[in-house]
Amino acid sequence: MSKNGKVVRRGRSGWRLFCRELWMRGLRALQSCWAWLSRWFPWRRLALVAASFLVVLVFWAYVLHRSPAPRLLELPAGNRGGYVKSPTEAQVTALARLEAEVTALRKQVSALSDREKGDKTATFDPSLFQRPVLGRVVRGMGWVTAGAEWSYHDGIDLMAGEGANVLAAADGTVTAVKNLPGLGTVVILTHGNGWESRYGHLQGIRVSPGQEVKAGTVLGTCSAKSCGENSGFHFSIYAKGQPVDPEGIIPGLGR
Repeated sequence: MSKNGKVVRRGRSGWRLFCRELWMRGLRALQSCWAWLSRWFPWRRLALVAASFLVVLVFWAYVLHRSPAPRLLELPAGNRGGYVKSPTEAQVTALARLEAEVTALRKQVSALSDREKGDKTATFDPSLFQRPVLGRVVRGMGWVTAGAEWSYHDGIDLMAGEGANVLAAADGTVTAVKNLPGLGTVVILTHGNGWESRYGHLQGIRVSPGQEVKAGTVLGTCSAKSCGENSGFHFSIYAKGQPVDPEGIIPGLGR
């Protein structure tokens, strides 16, 4: 048994020595081959390094492409957080519902505001018109001639001192402040129920479009030579787009 055991141990030891010798010879052969290649082909080493670097780059590009970055939402500049994760589906749904409710409330408020304005203006009474200025009528409403040309004078010209205040004839809203041919700077007021008053040849305008005014509010002042050679302004009243004689609405106007 001991003899057989020694034989076996010797056999295993010889096999190990054989494998070790074969491994060492193989390494020496590879070293010799690499030395020969480096001596005769030095560029191959550089190519091997470059190829290895390229393989690493391709691998990392593949990994980064396969793993998408998390979606981020940019916050307003005043927010210190900088970025937050994208909202959940439930949060998006809740936000959309709130926006719809806000839109509906805005429409209701706008409708109520329009209805309130309509209630205020629908009951306007033209008898509320007052004198816009203390002055004498120097030209009435109707057809007038200038040489051989005829034109329709849609209101009256009131003579007043240059710089005299021109007042709103009734409560209303300033719808326009503009220049019109033959009338200079004109302020237009709407009073509701289709009634409108116009004030031409003004200077020193003190109101702006959209402004609500009361009767007696100063709109501007009379300009020089707006009534021929005299200072004053032009005053007209419209009902549903048609001119109406102010002297027939305001008793004693210009007398």
